[in-house]
Amino acid sequence: MDQAAADLNNVAVAYLERGDLRRALELFRTALRTTMGELRPAGAPPLVPPPMPPQEQQHQAAGQGPANNDNRQHPRDTKPEFNSPGTPFVHCQGFGIVGTPGSYSPDPLINTTVISTIIIFNLAVVYHLKGLHEKALNESRLHKARSLYVKAHLLLNDAGVSYGSTGNAVVDLLSMAVSNNLAQVSYELSSYDESRAHFDGLIRFALTVVPSRYGDRYVGSIMDQQKSNFLLNAIILHAPNLAPAA
Repeated sequence: MDQAAADLNNVAVAYLERGDLRRALELFRTALRTTMGELRPAGAPPLVPPPMPPQEQQHQAAGQGPANNDNRQHPRDTKPEFNSPGTPFVHCQGFGIVGTPGSYSPDPLINTTVISTIIIFNLAVVYHLKGLHEKALNESRLHKARSLYVKAHLLLNDAGVSYGSTGNAVVDLLSMAVSNNLAQVSYELSSYDESRAHFDGLIRFALTVVPSRYGDRYVGSIMDQQKSNFLLNAIILHAPNLAPAA
């Protein structure tokens, strides 16, 4: 079940990276149902990530790296600027899943919980982005995103991995991303007390992240940078206490 959910999730992440929120939403929903035992039907076609735009394929084949987005001929292939001035603080990157047993914890139950949490978080990100980037701010989608972030937060709490660094880079980054986005969407919905509480939790967790714990200098440097980014978000968006009405 974990591998089936991982495959669905990882293809959905590829669509999310391409900016195809509709397709990503469908696949994340299916992945979530798969974690609850609703497996893909026998004989279903294999899942494949979205194809690269032709120019990007040519550049990669020539060893030149990604093509310049400005030269693409197909607007639908262009990744939207999700980290626009309106959403600089949302962790918009989806989490891929490694379906190998024990990837996130030697405890099978915790490992499966983390996989479910990743899918729920990714699904929440799609709703969050749709709520912010449609023609007008869509509060119903933001409320849906918040409910999913809350579910992800509770799952991490139940698994006992959200109180401080675990030494697993994916789990720790996920914990910080959940708290950050939950605080952010609460801020966007004007729930400032809730936002402040989650930013406080994010700060407490981030301060336990020590690069040397991850056993790899490169991974440690990435985690240190992510930690700094999240702490900066918390400092900037930490809503001030509002004076009571007279």
